[in-house]
This record gives sequence, C-alpha cells and structure tokens, in this order.
Amino acid sequence: MYRNRRDRQDSSKRRPLFIKFNPLAIEVARLQKEKFKLEHKLKQVKLIIEAQKKNFSDPGNPAESGRPQRRRLMNAALTLSCDIGKKPSCEAFGIPRSSFYRFHSPKKHIGVSRTGSPLSLNSDEQQTVLDILHSEKYQDRAPYQVYASLLDNGQYYCSIRTMYRLLHKEHGSVPERRRQVNRPKYKKPELRGRSKFCVS
Repeated sequence: MYRNRRDRQDSSKRRPLFIKFNPLAIEVARLQKEKFKLEHKLKQVKLIIEAQKKNFSDPGNPAESGRPQRRRLMNAALTLSCDIGKKPSCEAFGIPRSSFYRFHSPKKHIGVSRTGSPLSLNSDEQQTVLDILHSEKYQDRAPYQVYASLLDNGQYYCSIRTMYRLLHKEHGSVPERRRQVNRPKYKKPELRGRSKFCVS
C-alpha cells in the first residue's frame, strides 16, 4: 500500500533500470567513424604526394641548394597547409615548424634613433683635444701618457678612450705615436763558397 498519493504517482512514472543496446549498431557506428578518419587521412596523403611531386626535383636534374630551395619549400608548405594543416605540411617537406613560422612572419626591426649623450664633447671641445694631442709637446706620446700628464697639470678634457676615438675619427687608424727604433731586417748569412775538398 502506498502511504500517500505522491508515492503512487512516482511509482507510475518509474522507468526500467536497464536499456537494451544493439551491439551491431554500436559496431556500425565505430566502423563508420574509422572509415571517415581513414578517408580523411587518404585525402591528406594524396595531397602530400602531389605536392612533393611538384616541388622535389627529379633525380637526374642538378640538385638545387641554398636559399632558392628553402624559399620554394616554404611556399609549397604554405600552399599545402591550406588543405591539410601546418603541422602535417611541415612534416611532409621536412621543415621545422619554428622555421616555417619565422619565414612567413618575420620580426619587424624597429629602427631606434640613438640620441647623443648629454656628456659628449661638442665640436669646439673635440678640436681642442685634437690640438692638444697634435701639439709639439704631446705628438710623440700615447693618449695614456697625455692623459696622465694633463692630470698632473690639473687639466681634464676627456677620457683616454675618447682621445683614441677622436684620433681614429681624424686619421682613420691610430699608428704608434711613441718614438721607437725601426731596425732593418737582416738576412741570415749563407755560405756560398765551395771547399777544394768537396767531392763533386
């Protein structure tokens, strides 16, 4: 006996606890899904073979190498990727995906204008330093010696590196400024005479 009307209504709406499945229908659905996957894979393989035929040279032709071949393969991979996707197209041509992405979307180099340092010498100060370096007192001395001598006199114009930079800008290359002895290259003496005891 039901205790109340609600229990009676719930019991009338109850369904069986198990549903009968048709094993053949399940197998057919699985096979159809597998067939669809295989057809899709076959289509991809056909497209890959067709693209490889077009883009790889014949064995009898001279081998192409370098940038032209790389550019051609990258463009072929891009064309094929529209049909089968980027990963399989890169695998088909043996191209790393990182190289593929880098080739088709290169980084844009933004030119940054370099502003001069506020501590840099102006043209008058540069000319003053050059005049000091070319003066009769310092013309045969290295910038290190000129810098030390000026500091001993209580004068500071610029750093040693700036002196070298100004000399390089003025003359192209900084030769040896110190007085050094240039000795001539002597040839090693050779004995050219023949002894009378020498057997010919």
